[in-house]
Amino acid sequence: MSGFNQQTLKYNVQNSNNVTVHIGDIPVAFGQTFTFATTFGAQNLYGVGAITPQEIQQLLASMTITVDAFQLSEQGLQYFNYPSTYSEVLFNNRFDIVVLDSQGNTKFTYIGAVCDNQSVNIPTNQVLMESLTFQAQDVLAANGLSIFAQPPTVPFVGFGPNA
Repeated sequence: MSGFNQQTLKYNVQNSNNVTVHIGDIPVAFGQTFTFATTFGAQNLYGVGAITPQEIQQLLASMTITVDAFQLSEQGLQYFNYPSTYSEVLFNNRFDIVVLDSQGNTKFTYIGAVCDNQSVNIPTNQVLMESLTFQAQDVLAANGLSIFAQPPTVPFVGFGPNA
């Protein structure tokens, strides 16, 4: 019966310990759960009378980040001169969002992020969960380079066996 050698399997599970939100070098907030998406602005181009696209162009790159359980840190409360309103904090500032691994090393940095959306999930008999969606100007990998400026041979944003 054929099998496999479990010793040769490379387990490379990536995880994130937390998310810190910075203005400059000051960690003003943190979050627990993090979701990242990139849209590339694909647009269909049609010929006269055609019902199917003749060409699809990718015109834009837009980075969206969702952070759950966003909380201001002590430094954030001092920076924003508490008691600022929550909406003032979210809608009048640009943030750098840093995703850290379990050892405290930077995995990703989202530059110039502005809050785009705030939503609250209110399930019955469960904890409320707030989600904030940000749009970022660029995403830096752990090596400090933009993920869009790296050669295609580099694994995406530090994932893979060489991470």
